[in-house]
Amino acid sequence: MRYLSLGWGVQSFTLAAMAALGELPPLDAAIHADTTHERGATYAFAQKWTTWIERR
Repeated sequence: MRYLSLGWGVQSFTLAAMAALGELPPLDAAIHADTTHERGATYAFAQKWTTWIERR
């Protein structure tokens, strides 16, 4: 199984996007451990891109 620790930073989002686009092997799951201490911009970014990643 392939899991991604998705913190919504540049590196983890890039891996998720590459898997979604077929440039890397598909993921079985992406896990975000929400500590509730993220910046507001991080939550907005995650909200914007989660559906796109899930659809692919």
